[in-house]
Amino acid sequence: METLRNRITSFFSKDLFDRTYFRLLYWLRRNQRSVTVAFFLLFLLLGLRVYRDYGMTWDDENNRNFGLCTFQYVFSTSSNLDCIQREHGVIHSPFFELVLIGIEKGFHLTDTRTIYFARHLATFLLFYLGLIVFYRMTRFFLREWAHRMLACVLMILTPRIFSDAFYNSVDIGALVFFVFEFYSMLRFFEEPSKLRAVWHAFICAMAIDTRVTSVLVAAMTFAGFLPLLFPRQKDQPKGNRPTAPQFIVYGFSLGVFVIMFWPLLWKHPFSNILIALNNTANFHSEYLEMQYLGRLIRHSPWHYNFVWMLVTIPISYTIFFFFGISQCVQRLVRNPQSAINRNAHHLALIVWFGLPLAGAVILKTDLYNAWRHHFFIYPAFLVLAVIGFRDACDYARSKRNWLRPSLLFLIGVLVLADLGGVVSFMIRNHPYEHVYFNRIAGGVQGAKRKFEMDYWVLSSRKILEYITATDPSPIILIAANYPEFVLYNNALILPSAARERLRFVDKEEATYFIVLFNDLIINIPVEFRQPPTYSVRVDGVQLAAVYKRMS
Repeated sequence: METLRNRITSFFSKDLFDRTYFRLLYWLRRNQRSVTVAFFLLFLLLGLRVYRDYGMTWDDENNRNFGLCTFQYVFSTSSNLDCIQREHGVIHSPFFELVLIGIEKGFHLTDTRTIYFARHLATFLLFYLGLIVFYRMTRFFLREWAHRMLACVLMILTPRIFSDAFYNSVDIGALVFFVFEFYSMLRFFEEPSKLRAVWHAFICAMAIDTRVTSVLVAAMTFAGFLPLLFPRQKDQPKGNRPTAPQFIVYGFSLGVFVIMFWPLLWKHPFSNILIALNNTANFHSEYLEMQYLGRLIRHSPWHYNFVWMLVTIPISYTIFFFFGISQCVQRLVRNPQSAINRNAHHLALIVWFGLPLAGAVILKTDLYNAWRHHFFIYPAFLVLAVIGFRDACDYARSKRNWLRPSLLFLIGVLVLADLGGVVSFMIRNHPYEHVYFNRIAGGVQGAKRKFEMDYWVLSSRKILEYITATDPSPIILIAANYPEFVLYNNALILPSAARERLRFVDKEEATYFIVLFNDLIINIPVEFRQPPTYSVRVDGVQLAAVYKRMS
């Protein structure tokens, strides 16, 4: 045993690790500006290269209609609120949808293919801007530049976030604007002023008017004026503490901007904002059916979010997250006053992550399509994960003899192996990264018939492209085992010549029958029961297939 320890110590010597680690760190520090610029430039180029690859979601057309209704209400004297309430009631906020419609109108886009490519590009560019702000935000929690870059890398290498960043204007919009307002809050408390109070209110209003749950940061801002949460330290100058006039300016500006950017609030603002908050917190659906843990459910159980996050976030991220949050909580419990005095922003980070999850459990809010409704808490999750990674490395370096290099080696293997697997999955299965499952679920194969796969139905685009490319008929009759409007949505992103040849009919009339493998029981009509003509697969699991009528 002693000989084995000596060999391990010799192979993974302290000098070897220290020389490698510090040389790498020194090089990165000397070149951090160049590396940062190169990183963000390469990611931008990647996004510009792939944004046209994705299909249409269930919500793409609804979200655009919501934006159009709001746009018409703002700019047409003959419009009313009926259209807005019919599309999304008072659950969704319209700010980013209005931006997307503004782009469409400003560039005079008329063809649906061009319109939706522009929407997907704009959604990606919003996410890209959000990643830059996220990088700047992390300086409040991570001193080392390399750790801040790691947080950004983990954000990109989360397959479901990466995929949704091109088409999910609602949930990615909520994530990005939450980052904007949280960073704005930290800056406000760092250098408070009346002008910064107005700016912070402006950012918060845009976030709230994109997703009403963003009111959480406004609540944390108000709480930040309480001496209990943000007490002045002995060596802290008086100017570094928000004053009562600044608080008044922030509150007044927030109210004005929230109403300004949300046309539904122009009439009865107080009652409508309360209705929106209530509808969001107490959302319940009687018609949605979800595949979860191998059965169909109509209402999400309390553990719905937790299980989905556990099986769809790369495992190493979750391990380091638990280590990071445990360290933060320990510091808080051991010396609450000191922890709050020195690390009030860490407490805010924990609130950002934990309160929305706890609220959904307490209020028994119905959730669906995995944990996408809580994507906005993921930046907090990643910061805590990188804190955990940093603390784990510090813990390993504090050990002596053979244990020190062995722990560092294990941490390195865990991270690199997990990241390698994620990158491999994303490259192999593009543009279906949103179907990623980790090893806890057994990968995509293990998750089959236990969890929803292509709940966005992005695979429909590839199926329709195949049919229109291989069938020269002037009119092509199509049916599916899911609602017609989803097929229609994906037809909107096809070239106009192909789109005009498609007709969506009942299965009795159809030449082709498209099947989405999301349900536990798949019924294929007898007249189509032969091997599929074409199918879309991820790691060998069918997402969708098309069957041709037997002659």
